[in-house]
Amino acid sequence: MKPKVVSSVFCFLLVGLIAWGQVGNGTVTGTITDQAGAVVAAAKAEAKNAETGVVYPAASTATGNYTIADLPAGSYTLTVTMM
Repeated sequence: MKPKVVSSVFCFLLVGLIAWGQVGNGTVTGTITDQAGAVVAAAKAEAKNAETGVVYPAASTATGNYTIADLPAGSYTLTVTMM
């Protein structure tokens, strides 16, 4: 293979990898605690997109942790309630 072709292929692969890493989605994680600072297990957490109204649900684990993954870019309201 000619050096020019090899460097062109390398550049295309590099650009492809960089573009693949630029995803418009994100993740929200946190720990739900009560007013005394104790973790709250099995609480319902939801992120509501302010523009579309789409709700993304989650629940806290036994250690109070929650994760809401694959959120499209935008503004959200996070609400937590006890189940």
